[in-house]
Amino acid sequence: MEPVLSPAVAGSYYPSDPQELKTLADSLLTQANQAAEIKGPPRVLIVPHAGWAYSGPTAATAFKTLQGHSYERVIILGSSHQAAFTYVSIYPAGLWETPLGRVEVDQTWANQLASRDPLLVLDAQVQQSEPTLEVELPFLQTVLSNFKIVPILLGQIDRDSEQQLVQSLAALMDSSTLLVVSSDLAHYPSASVAEEVDAQTTGAILTGEVGEFDQAINQALAQGYPNLVTCACGARAIQVGMEVAKQLNLSPWQLLALTHSGEVMGDREQVVGYAALVAAGHPEPEERRVGESVGKLTEEAKMELLGLARQTLESYLLRGETPAVEVKSALAKQPRGAFVTLRTKEGQLRGCIGTFEASQPLWQVVQKMAISAATQDPRFVPVTRQELDSLKIEISVLSPRQRVSSADEIVLDRDGVWVERDGRSGVFLPQVATETGWTKEEFLSQLCSQKAGLPANCWQDRDTILYTFEAEEFGE
Repeated sequence: MEPVLSPAVAGSYYPSDPQELKTLADSLLTQANQAAEIKGPPRVLIVPHAGWAYSGPTAATAFKTLQGHSYERVIILGSSHQAAFTYVSIYPAGLWETPLGRVEVDQTWANQLASRDPLLVLDAQVQQSEPTLEVELPFLQTVLSNFKIVPILLGQIDRDSEQQLVQSLAALMDSSTLLVVSSDLAHYPSASVAEEVDAQTTGAILTGEVGEFDQAINQALAQGYPNLVTCACGARAIQVGMEVAKQLNLSPWQLLALTHSGEVMGDREQVVGYAALVAAGHPEPEERRVGESVGKLTEEAKMELLGLARQTLESYLLRGETPAVEVKSALAKQPRGAFVTLRTKEGQLRGCIGTFEASQPLWQVVQKMAISAATQDPRFVPVTRQELDSLKIEISVLSPRQRVSSADEIVLDRDGVWVERDGRSGVFLPQVATETGWTKEEFLSQLCSQKAGLPANCWQDRDTILYTFEAEEFGE
């Protein structure tokens, strides 16, 4: 039987009666002011975590942005308020319970994250009675369905540990993963001071630059405001959220609400500040040229992207610069994942790097992957300018990944496959099957062993995650 973490703050931070809690959550979401237009799917939220009587209306403005969206998992990230430790605690497995029901911890994803660095520790103990993460869960249960959670609590970590967590999260987060950062703002100054300080703090978050955020906090604390204990109790968690949003190239941060406890309770002598912010993925462009669709590229678009890849490689290998360009094709401006492959005249592979992350326009992805294929493929020495003229460039534009329940759903020659297991992953493009002549079993076995460093037959195991995708391939 899976372990169940019982709620620690039901009845104090939020109602313990299921019907009362559901009614309150629905009411807060209904009343939430959603003045800001969120054009893309929310990917990172910053929300407060005080009792719902104080911060619930503010938090609801952020959670309301999730309505109409779906996610496979939600990472809930906060800084420890009770236990003292010097690592990142990742809740390992089991179920989290609130009066609204139980939510499963994504054990596979938690294991993958923990495997990336010794300071990312699978640890349930320090999270047993921490309200910082729990208080967000009933809101998530109200606006989402069929999701798992990955609770992460930060101890007293240094900047190196913070950066390792950022890199690990950014590498593993796909479009089906939401990051919720839990933090209140100014603690215990007067309302007028909180309003001033919190405006500076949120203004720094909106820049997207952690340096600006640090500077705003340090300057506020240096002012010696009476009773100002902290500008953000989850400052480290906010920094991680900001850096992840930057790594994923999300849309600029948007401020949804900025309030404090005095506005709710009437006491303006000592207050706690609350803010709700969102960083969203990029929306699909609405404008398309006649004859172009979301799926297939026109021949003009293909030629433009191939020319862009070659121009980029020539500029980078000769002068170390990525050229500034203007693209004409509307499809080339859409967010799409892509691989760039380099081959010799004899057809031998010389480099191949790609990404599924569709947060940047396709033309920018092609530029970055062309440079990476030439200089960062660990299987080959970097390409030199002298050999570039003898290389052929191929581009594979990817469809979004779709998780499949078993290999029976995979169609050879049509589907590319991504495999994940125990923190390892690997990918084969669809054309690999055509080029090798492998059977489906050979294709999947080689993917597991050759690309992911896993047992060859792991694709048959229930704990192995398989995704499929399609690729539109074209070359010089």
